[in-house]
Amino acid sequence: MPQRRLDHLHGAKIEVELEIHGSVRSVCGKGVYESSTPEFGSVLRIVVSDPRGNFEFLLVESKWDGCLESSDLAEFDYRISLANCASL
Repeated sequence: MPQRRLDHLHGAKIEVELEIHGSVRSVCGKGVYESSTPEFGSVLRIVVSDPRGNFEFLLVESKWDGCLESSDLAEFDYRISLANCASL
């Protein structure tokens, strides 16, 4: 299986769409690409600043097989769906 490259998302504003208790919600984060972590190899961290506490999503490049597309919203560069995603 070819490895997907996530490095082009470094510095991008990324909308992460997820489903929580049956409702689809979105959060916004900034992409931080790391080419070589000791535990996972290349990863994309999506760092989310939230008033209730900051958090991040971690996408392991060698394992990632999700939905990524341009965002429809002007304030975001890309959208990653963790909700209604048909695997590519």
